[in-house]
Amino acid sequence: MEERFLTRSEVLDEGFLYPEKEITLIPTKHFWDRFEERGSLLYFPNPVQVTRENIHSGKTRDGKTLHSVVIRLDYGSKWIYLCFNPYDSGLKSVWFNDKFVKKE
Repeated sequence: MEERFLTRSEVLDEGFLYPEKEITLIPTKHFWDRFEERGSLLYFPNPVQVTRENIHSGKTRDGKTLHSVVIRLDYGSKWIYLCFNPYDSGLKSVWFNDKFVKKE
């Protein structure tokens, strides 16, 4: 089956599987490159848990299980987005958005 990108509503509405326990993330080299490129944090949240409230998007290869997931977490005045494999704990990427940006 072909890889499929999923929005938050697709992940929640279609009942995709993901671990419900806390996951201790293992940063990859790609993660550290993005971490340095996109700004620094004092720390990144670890361990994390994928929940209905924090899931942002995902990817599936088999149509049932998420092999990649993005969660959005509160980080003071910013949102932090962490992209990782929920089954092998490989932390792939990170990015940030300001919370209090006025939309025009």
